[in-house]
Amino acid sequence: MIPALGSSISGINAAFKMLDVSANNTANLNTDEFKAKRVIFNEGKSGGVSTNVKTNDNPGAYYLAENGSIAEGSNVNIAEEILNQIVARNFMDANVAAFKTADEMYQNILDILA
Repeated sequence: MIPALGSSISGINAAFKMLDVSANNTANLNTDEFKAKRVIFNEGKSGGVSTNVKTNDNPGAYYLAENGSIAEGSNVNIAEEILNQIVARNFMDANVAAFKTADEMYQNILDILA
């Protein structure tokens, strides 16, 4: 694969992963004992980005449940999730723009050689 296109595709996939993890965290905001997950970005072996998902083991807030027991809520911070979704969208936009630019560049090179 052409390196510039491959790097952009890996960035797009990483942005999708970040958005997927954030959406899952948001969906489980009110699930007792749910632990939020975070996407960790690493440099890929041949350029680009690889991702790992890590669980945040910090405890959630404790509250008095309806049955009288103490329950642990999720440790999801909705403000952080909104920010992560905005970052993922911008990360996606940047990688799509880089992909389009690389594609145009390679098309121009082919036109010159043809």
